[in-house]
Amino acid sequence: AGDEYHYNEMENLEDFYDETFDVVFSCHSFEHCKNPIKALEEIKRVLKKGGLMILVTPYPCKHHILDADPDHYFVLNEMQMLRLLIAADFGKINSYAQRDWSWKEQDWNIFTVAMK
Repeated sequence: AGDEYHYNEMENLEDFYDETFDVVFSCHSFEHCKNPIKALEEIKRVLKKGGLMILVTPYPCKHHILDADPDHYFVLNEMQMLRLLIAADFGKINSYAQRDWSWKEQDWNIFTVAMK
């Protein structure tokens, strides 16, 4: 009751007004964006001032670089993600790799949190 669902490409969040959300969370979808800079601009637009963006993306291992889904347009390590978010003018950025040696490397993730 009261739930709303929207389908938008990350690069075009036209259903939402500027500064709508306190938090934008994306899990294993950012790497499917054809234009990651445009996606970050849209996320930043819909975030309230001081709002947080949380991205979970695949770890850039052989599996995700060479053998992954054909619709993965890119796979970034934590330093590359940091540089991309600095270029998109996000602040207070923290990006780190989840490495659990008991898991297969292809199951690791990059966690990134940034503030508008």
